[in-house]
Amino acid sequence: MPDEGEFLIGDNPALTVRYEGPDLVYNMALGDSHTTVLPIGPRHMLALGPTDIHGRIPKHMVDRMNMLQLKAARRYAYTRPGSALPALIRDEALRRSAPIGYT
Repeated sequence: MPDEGEFLIGDNPALTVRYEGPDLVYNMALGDSHTTVLPIGPRHMLALGPTDIHGRIPKHMVDRMNMLQLKAARRYAYTRPGSALPALIRDEALRRSAPIGYT
């Protein structure tokens, strides 16, 4: 669960993720990843890895997960009504010069 903020969900939501230094690399083979992440709502994300934990995620990691969702999205990202995240989606779509819709 996020300490602050909320998760958005892209149209390609389950992502394999690996840390390479300070960077997060995504969409590699399952065996090459450190974890697989899947946001299941604005306040919850599942992460499959070698250790079972339940906890809170700091805002900077929520922001990183949201950016990964946007980078991996093919066409759409989903948020809840009243969310502040559509501005982030629009900014990323403009930066990439690629259409990302949101609902």
